[in-house]
Amino acid sequence: MTSNLPALNNRTVSERTRLPTKRELQADLTLLLSSFPTQDRTNPEQVIGAYMIALEGYPAEAIHDGIVSLVRGDAPEHEAGSWLPSTAIVGRVVKRQPASTMKAVDDMWLHRAAAWKEGRWNDHWGQSPDSPNFASICPARLHDAFGVKRIAS
Repeated sequence: MTSNLPALNNRTVSERTRLPTKRELQADLTLLLSSFPTQDRTNPEQVIGAYMIALEGYPAEAIHDGIVSLVRGDAPEHEAGSWLPSTAIVGRVVKRQPASTMKAVDDMWLHRAAAWKEGRWNDHWGQSPDSPNFASICPARLHDAFGVKRIAS
């Protein structure tokens, strides 16, 4: 099976953490639903809606990689592997994918940037963006969010 996503090594963080298009999400949910037997359900749209709630906000790459790991039997949360996994299991598997972790880190730093711009920096976050060493602790891809000048290499 091939992914409709670009090659991993040629992609930026923002490409890896983008939200899925409706078409990508439908393709991944179709793969999931067609890979496992289900209990008789009279309303498949309701089932799909529940999975969409569980996957809301996760990057396209994480959703695809998580569903592929379930289909391949690589997800320890779904040991039985003979029935369609619950929405909670799918959510946990997708959450631990690398792209989800990267998005969570970016979201945390962007939350801090917004707070700093409003004059609300919490000391437990570490050095403030005003400190000379801040550029070394903040991911370089997010320096612009804080107005940090890039360090010449």
